[in-house]
Amino acid sequence: MPIVRHFDDTASIELDEMIAFIEDNAVDPRNEDDMLAAAPLLKRLGNNRSFIADMALKELKARNNLDAIDHNYTPQTIMLTPANKRWFMRCNFWPSASDHIFRSSGAKAFFYFEPHDHNFNFLTVGYKGPGYKSDYYEYDYDDVLGYPGEAVPLRFVESSALEEGKVMLYRAFRDVHDQRPGDAMSMSINIMENSLRGNFMDQYGFDTKTMTVSGILNRIGATALLPILAVAGEDDGNTLDFLTETARGHVSGRVRTVALNALAGVQPDALGAIAVHQGGLTNDDPQVRGFCRERLARLEALVA
Repeated sequence: MPIVRHFDDTASIELDEMIAFIEDNAVDPRNEDDMLAAAPLLKRLGNNRSFIADMALKELKARNNLDAIDHNYTPQTIMLTPANKRWFMRCNFWPSASDHIFRSSGAKAFFYFEPHDHNFNFLTVGYKGPGYKSDYYEYDYDDVLGYPGEAVPLRFVESSALEEGKVMLYRAFRDVHDQRPGDAMSMSINIMENSLRGNFMDQYGFDTKTMTVSGILNRIGATALLPILAVAGEDDGNTLDFLTETARGHVSGRVRTVALNALAGVQPDALGAIAVHQGGLTNDDPQVRGFCRERLARLEALVA
């Protein structure tokens, strides 16, 4: 589970001091020791009970156009710093089940009841309220291929909440949590890793009842375009050749899988799709082979 740090320190700092510590010490969020070195300062920032309200009030008074499309705020998140190539900071809101925003938006909008890992490190402190609750697990990322339905031996560790003042380091590719609403609206402050591995390495969702992978959560730009390309160019031999080659040899197994599935999706019938996935069983990427086995089981059941 995440590494927990408790501090009795009651001193407080301003956001600028937190930023200066990160920059002056060249904190690398990919490095767990670097992040833990920032934990005492994050606790002190969490002790500052007014800076977020002051920041929000200043922004509201200064803005001429609160509906501008380039602002950094959502109903759940306030960006505390701009994102650079290493890190950024944010404040997250975590509604309880009785809050109106939860009832109107649903649990999924806040990732509640969606067990998942992270493909980035982040350091968090409970800022206000009793905190969201989580069931925590650990697993071995390198042992997972990543196709839906793949068995994963998740190891349950504990259930706990991110209460005020509690500092936790969520470790990329290791810690899994199943979040639940806390007993009241809560807030957390995070120092987030913002490296390339967050774009290219898979983040998984899990089914903790069956101990399996439920899906891949993060998006890669190419994976959104390939199905569109397949449909728009299904009568174009060059397009189909490109998709076939991508499915055969792209460096990312996930991109290969999407390309192969896009090819299957433009086949005239289920038998054609089955033939495409059968071809994927000989792919040299294990993620592709696992995906094809899972998809074939579904398709063959439909035509049986």
